[in-house]
Amino acid sequence: MPRSTLERVVYEVEHHLNADTYRARTPVGRDIKVMGSRVADNIAVTVACPVLATKVADRAAYDDVIDQVHRDVAAVATAIAGSDVTVRVNQADQDDSAYLTLTGTSAEAGDDGQVGRGNRFGGLITPYRPMSLEAAAGKNPAAHVGKTYHAIAYDITQRLIADTATDEATVRLLSSIGHPVTQPQTVHVEVAGDPDPAAVESIVDDCFGDWSEVTDRLVAGEYELY
Repeated sequence: MPRSTLERVVYEVEHHLNADTYRARTPVGRDIKVMGSRVADNIAVTVACPVLATKVADRAAYDDVIDQVHRDVAAVATAIAGSDVTVRVNQADQDDSAYLTLTGTSAEAGDDGQVGRGNRFGGLITPYRPMSLEAAAGKNPAAHVGKTYHAIAYDITQRLIADTATDEATVRLLSSIGHPVTQPQTVHVEVAGDPDPAAVESIVDDCFGDWSEVTDRLVAGEYELY
């Protein structure tokens, strides 16, 4: 926290393409994957976007959809990055094949993925940043550290960025079997900036003291779990 420019590009592109308003006017499914890379100042965005087979009459209509997605992705990404971004859409397409689906998901072809790879708290898979060994999806929102500690760490970083002289924060939490999840074995907060250590400790204590409300927010869907 906070997101880098590249992370913002990937996040906003996926949310733009998956918005109900966008899919209402563009015949694409929800199973949209966005990958971003940056080498020096050059950003590239690769998109896999299923097109609804029942909404396009032929290959020309399909290509029109892909061209529109390409333009829209470029517009969103360039606005965030502040410079031109290389965009690629459905690179696996061939002259005799295209990414067409009936349901809008690759699951109909047996590609169902696994919890933990694509289901990441906060909506991004970030291999250049520390990531949890746990998947947040499908876990008990009241007691499982694979879910609750994601939310607690998120709350801590948000408070640190908003309320202290912290420019960037990474939180590592370690539970201990036989002890309440509200009493972690280790809390390691790594920051960039110059926050008051006492303020950091106070924020950590406050966030762990907010446990029941964290559970309520998880149940209400107020955190992004994937």
